Amino acid sequence: MVSPQNRSNNKIEKKLLRTVRNTIARFGMFVPGDAVLIAVSGGPDSVTLAHVLHILAGEYSLRLAIAHLNHCLRNQESDRDAEFVTTFARRLDLPFYLERKDVRSFQRQYHLSPEEAARQVRYAFYEAVASQDGFNKIALGHHCDDNAELVLMNLLRGSGPLGLSGIAPVRNDKIVRPLIHLKRSEILDYASEKKIAYVTDTSNTDPAFRRNKIRHHLIPELKKSYNPAIVDTLNRLGAILRAEDNWFEEALGPVFKNCVLNRTSDTISLSAPEFNNLTRAAKRRIIRKAIFSVKQDLRRITLFHVDAVLELAKKDPASGSLNLPGGIRVVKKAEVELVAIAPRIALFQFRAFVGHVASRQVVLDEAGNGAVLDKGGQDLDRQSQVRRYAGHVRLSAGGLHEEGVTRMHGLAVGGSEADAHAGGNEQGIITIGA
Repeated sequence: MVSPQNRSNNKIEKKLLRTVRNTIARFGMFVPGDAVLIAVSGGPDSVTLAHVLHILAGEYSLRLAIAHLNHCLRNQESDRDAEFVTTFARRLDLPFYLERKDVRSFQRQYHLSPEEAARQVRYAFYEAVASQDGFNKIALGHHCDDNAELVLMNLLRGSGPLGLSGIAPVRNDKIVRPLIHLKRSEILDYASEKKIAYVTDTSNTDPAFRRNKIRHHLIPELKKSYNPAIVDTLNRLGAILRAEDNWFEEALGPVFKNCVLNRTSDTISLSAPEFNNLTRAAKRRIIRKAIFSVKQDLRRITLFHVDAVLELAKKDPASGSLNLPGGIRVVKKAEVELVAIAPRIALFQFRAFVGHVASRQVVLDEAGNGAVLDKGGQDLDRQSQVRRYAGHVRLSAGGLHEEGVTRMHGLAVGGSEADAHAGGNEQGIITIGA
């Protein structure tokens, strides 16, 4: 005779597996013979994902492996997580890939937030392992509470349809999220029922992170005072906007094609007349699409940057340029052409100091043209002009001079360091030996 407790446990397991199977089928996540690299942090979501896919591997004819990146952000706790996942993979008898990366150094080098630096390093690791050993799918443990948090966070930031669409169940036919229709509580119940051990990341409760405030304070308040089903509501909103955004992008395809004059692997040229005849909404999408084709993502590209490109496209005189975050340079060359979008090659990078505080960054490309950027990489200091002449960098430091810059220090990409001091002359010229 089956005890009531066992019946309850079986019900939890059956419901969770049914939801995962339905999600896999709905989004076509797997086909027989897929090789799936499972990203496991050690927390309940990713550990449950690995456990469930291990159960379903025979049913879908999957080849599985586990990957874990030690971000080295939480000292002994990070090492504990790596040891836990190593043991977990051994118990499941699955191939295991472990790598250790100094994310803080990467963060400082590229001027990123800790979260963004960790994300970039982590995804690069997964992609490298997948490419090296023939995994055509990477499975991540995001669930519908994660998605609700992201939709709400993007709403508070004022994101457009893409941001409000949340976490895609499948991205680029490679990144898959089989738990995306499960609630966090369902995952924890399953882990408890199956006596699945996991580790807890203490940074997930740190109120210094905006996402934690949304998770632990805002969403509970919305549930209590406004909508008990807020998580389901936000997921529904995301799904609606994702479908509509996909439709917009499909409809825009021929329009984008008509605007493109020339395209290489890292540059794209757009026809200014074709572009300027479009509606503002279409122009914004064209610019985002063009930037994405060069940058491979839209991180740190905001409405402010997109609208700045729109102004450049219609401005007189016919030529002009902009520097965007992520090392992207947009150049308008002539009436007939908006040559947009290409990487900005920084042969020299200098930090401008007011006293001991870094205030601006100066970058120069291979042609010797340069710009003064703010902390986020935006070309906002239009009073300063930069040019390289015969081994020296000359900065007509209008804006920097007003800020009280007294010293600059930098590193030429070739290797040698360089310093400069404001000469105190009337033009505010700073000459940097490079």
